Amino acid sequence: MSKNIFLIVSLVVILGFGIFYFISKKPVLAPTTEQANQTLQPTPTVPSLASQSAATNSQIKEFTVTASNYKFDTVEIKVKKGDRVRVTFKNSAAFHNFVIDELNVKTSVIGSGKVETIEFTADKIGTFEYYCSVGNHRQLGMVGKLIVE
Repeated sequence: MSKNIFLIVSLVVILGFGIFYFISKKPVLAPTTEQANQTLQPTPTVPSLASQSAATNSQIKEFTVTASNYKFDTVEIKVKKGDRVRVTFKNSAAFHNFVIDELNVKTSVIGSGKVETIEFTADKIGTFEYYCSVGNHRQLGMVGKLIVE
């Protein structure tokens, strides 16, 4: 009897992974010219009275980056060296994360419909690739550029 239960549970698990695999495998589409040329400019936030005392001259540059199958909706982010950066990472399909190796920035891998916010200081000048580290998503073009001037 326990062998039958084990067999049924194993089949359900294998079937579940198979369905997930085929649902998440959508064709890779090249971004349109408009999407490829899209540059997101920061919208400075106005600090609350409580946070003004803690950071008198510091503003946070906020960005929202949405992930879908093998692409980000924002392919370029520009900030100045020393800026405090807040990225709200939204996932609209499958499982993805947001990574910038050189600045030690990494969100958790989140599922469809989930959101994670990460903050960091852009303390190095240069152009840094951000990408999804799940599977081969980076190699399939799930990348963007953070430009720190």
